[in-house]
Formats: sequence, C-alpha cells, structure tokens
Amino acid sequence: MISMPEDLPDDPVLLKQLLVQLIIERTADKGHIVDLKE
Repeated sequence: MISMPEDLPDDPVLLKQLLVQLIIERTADKGHIVDLKE
C-alpha cells in the first residue's frame, strides 16, 4: 500500500490534484501513460 502523508489537505480539489500527480509519476516510472478509460 502507498504510504500517504498525514497532513493531507481537506480540499477535495487539492486531494484530486495529489492523486493525479501520483498517477502521473507512477505511469512515468513505467515509461508509458496508461489510458484511464480502460
């Protein structure tokens, strides 16, 4: 499981931005972008 920081923002928009950033970083590590519509 991914370790999450304890000081996550309560703003859902900021939370979504953090999730998107994590997804981008994970896909970048694999060397390709995964289509989220699958």
